[in-house]
Formats: sequence, C-alpha cells, structure tokens
Amino acid sequence: MIIGNGMISKVFKSYDYSNKVLIFASGVSNSNEVLERNFFREESLLKDVISKYPEKLLIYFSSCSIYDDSMNTKPYIKHKLEMEALIQRNCSNFYIFRLPQVVGFARNQTLVNFLFSSVLNNKKIDIYKYSTRNLISTVDVYKVASYLLENKIYLNEITNIATPKNTLVIDIVKIIEDITELSFNYDLINCGHPIEINIDKILNLDLKFGFNQPNYLENVLSDFFTLSAHELN
Repeated sequence: MIIGNGMISKVFKSYDYSNKVLIFASGVSNSNEVLERNFFREESLLKDVISKYPEKLLIYFSSCSIYDDSMNTKPYIKHKLEMEALIQRNCSNFYIFRLPQVVGFARNQTLVNFLFSSVLNNKKIDIYKYSTRNLISTVDVYKVASYLLENKIYLNEITNIATPKNTLVIDIVKIIEDITELSFNYDLINCGHPIEINIDKILNLDLKFGFNQPNYLENVLSDFFTLSAHELN
C-alpha cells in the first residue's frame, strides 16, 4: 500500500498492492516550507494511517538535512524530527529512512530541478562556496530500502540511505554545465559548510551499489536531464 503520488511513491510502486507494507510518501518535501498547515496536514495523515493500519509495516522517509547545520533550525527539520518521534512512539513495526537529495523527476522544487531550470532559463542564482550536497538516484534508494525490507534488517531503526560522496554545490554546477553545454549566471558567496552523513549501516550490507560505479553523479544527472528537459523550462 502506498500513500502519496510523488517521485518516491512512483519508485516504490511495486509495493502498491502489498498487504503487509505501507509506504508513506505523502510528507512535506520542501525543506524551505514554513506554512504550519502543511506540516499539520502530514502529521494528521500520518496519525490516521498509523491508527487505521496498525498491523502494517510502516515506511517513512525523513531527511539527511537533519545533519546540515545550515538547515537544522528550520521548521522543516523540526517537523521531520517530530514525525520520527511520533512513529517511534506509536508503531510496533517501522522503518525510518533519512534521504539526501534524491535525483528523479519531481514536480516539486528539488535542488537538481532548481539548478537545471536556472541554467536553462539563465536565471541568476547564489552559490555558497563551501556548501556540499549528497545526491543519490531513485534507483539506489529503492535498491537499498527494498533490500532492508525484504531481509528485515534494521527494523524499527532510523537508517541513512545516501552515497559515500558529498559534493560541493559548485562542482554539481560544473557537471550540469557540461551536460547542458550552458553556463550558469551566478554569484559565488564566500560561505557555507559541508554536510557529513554516516552510511556505515548500508555499506555493511551484502549489496552492490550503483553509486560505486565510475562517474556515478555525472550519469545520474545526465539521465535526469534527458528524462526531464521538456519539463524544466
């Protein structure tokens, strides 16, 4: 069973008819969200789902932005931590997966959507010189999460699903320039700081990861552009 209809719900469509697993993919996804009503909507829906389907294994997607010192005072992060705590208090069987920047087609404004749209429309942006981001494909998110579910590994725990490499935003910009053969219009701001995400739990799995392949980030961003170019303008 899947709650939601966005990028993550489409990735996990194989669980749509599962009687045992409930994929909750209808949460607030905009890290800059400040409207209380949107946080309340997710909280109400999550409580309702937990109450109606106590027998199902609940899968919830949280955020690795919790580890980002420039983000962790925002209402979005406070909300995600509250939802994690709500699940831990009220669910007997659950997985909480903290995700970084997931690369896949989405109608909401992800970092990758924003960057591609900006360069295609020659929109001037600010780039923080020392900021890093961790990018992972939807394919790898599904691969890791489904492996954990099917093998009942890390049940009732919070697990980070991310890649080993955190990339400077300015380097992501350069890759996008190579892909699009366009130049960004930007100001490089002398601030920002890196984010560190511990992924020891998933690296200990007997699983071959796509992100270990050469040019992983270049390939993921190129695939995204090929599939989404007509939507980015």
